[in-house]
Amino acid sequence: MRGKGEGCIGKDRRKDGRYYGYLTSTLPSGKTKRDYCYGRTKEEVREELKKAIRRRDEGLPAAKDRETLEEYLPKWLASVRKSVRPRTYESYRLHVDKYIIPNLGGVQLTQLSYDDIQPLLDNLADGKIARTKDGKPRKLAPSTVLKTRAVLSIALKDAMRKGRIKSNAASLAKPPRQVKPKLNVWTAAQTRTFLDAIKGDRLEAFYVVAFYLGMRRGEIFGLRWSDVDLDNGVLLVTQALQRYGGKLNFDDVKTESGNRGVKLPQAVAVALRAHRDRQRFERERAGEHYQDNGLVFATFKGTPYEPSNIRRSFARLLKKHGLTGYPRLRIHDMRHTSGTIALAKRVPVKTVSKRLGHSSIRITLDIYAHVLDESAQEEADVMDDALAGEDTGEDIATK
Repeated sequence: MRGKGEGCIGKDRRKDGRYYGYLTSTLPSGKTKRDYCYGRTKEEVREELKKAIRRRDEGLPAAKDRETLEEYLPKWLASVRKSVRPRTYESYRLHVDKYIIPNLGGVQLTQLSYDDIQPLLDNLADGKIARTKDGKPRKLAPSTVLKTRAVLSIALKDAMRKGRIKSNAASLAKPPRQVKPKLNVWTAAQTRTFLDAIKGDRLEAFYVVAFYLGMRRGEIFGLRWSDVDLDNGVLLVTQALQRYGGKLNFDDVKTESGNRGVKLPQAVAVALRAHRDRQRFERERAGEHYQDNGLVFATFKGTPYEPSNIRRSFARLLKKHGLTGYPRLRIHDMRHTSGTIALAKRVPVKTVSKRLGHSSIRITLDIYAHVLDESAQEEADVMDDALAGEDTGEDIATK
């Protein structure tokens, strides 16, 4: 009689007459599983069971697990598909298919180590693996390499939870140093000049919303008229338009802080009213061909606006109005311009963070540290003038 956890031996019912043994173990989830081994004699099976018990006691899978990453990762992707946002899943799949499997696919899950993962991250960062469309070496951005490591780490963490592996080798690997990009922003004067120049443009309201409210591009194109209360001057951010999986998709905003209400400055309310009137005219002109999706920003036919097309619109407006000498902005930089101007005007950080939909005020502090540093220096200069300057003989306490 074998004790609990020592395994069991029996005769296989198959024609070859082999003996089998199994070891029952408990997973971290509380469920139990059996790992089997086979042999021509009971002694062979007994030896295999001893090895399995040693592996189990060391925190490793009791049976030899020869599944490779190429076999494991697609199953893992399928298991998480319904538990993450569609765009997150697409991101996972891209990194798995493009960077992880082509380079580590043949490595067994239980044998994967730091020595496999660290060279992969280094080579991706150095341009020794990734290629451009014409086959030339391409260095991946540090953030992309970090994401590749993060995706692999999440997959391995799931394998640990299921008792497949003892440690997460990806968590030990070091991604390339993350270089904080310099923000390209316009000054308040430059922004004002641009907005004055484009008055009457079909997408004027888009730029007004982008610069005044600092909303993300996808959030603006996901905006519905039902989310806008012009009478009370409030706008709700509830969804975003994103392109992934080869098509445009409407997604709920990803965080509780992202789902927010924003108070409308008067200039934004005026621009949106004019835009609504223009859209009504377009709807009447298109007639039955108009697909009313209730979107604030849509095509002439009412269909969702392709977010990437706004880049061409922006470039055209800059050229038309002779503003090509301005700092070159991405559409996302309009959001940074909005945040920078607000903080430079001493709007409280907490207020700006809430308006931008940051999940934490620390994110705001990190992104706009340069603006806050400048404000801190100005405050220090003011205190110098007030307390360390020439004594005028006046005492505020007597006034």
